[in-house]
Amino acid sequence: MKKLKSYVEIAQRPNLIKKLKDKSSILLTGITYIPVKRKRVYSASLYNVETRRVEAHKISANITNLLVTSVFNQPILESLGTKTAHSDMGSQYTSDIFEKG
Repeated sequence: MKKLKSYVEIAQRPNLIKKLKDKSSILLTGITYIPVKRKRVYSASLYNVETRRVEAHKISANITNLLVTSVFNQPILESLGTKTAHSDMGSQYTSDIFEKG
């Protein structure tokens, strides 16, 4: 399978969490693909660096802006005290739906 290319319309933003000492209120978010019978399914997830747990995930046949926003469940975020989500800044994470969400 060919590697997917990512295109963004927004300039790369600085990595603001790189220098933070306390990362306890930060979740990492990303998308990965899983090959299944010569096709791909996509998994979006929220990963807690402190506990090393996936706190939320969704799987979809399509890679969409809705897929990445669907893992942001307000009760989970509030229970973890999450204030920041850090992503790779791919096109789904710089979309209007994600920025406004």
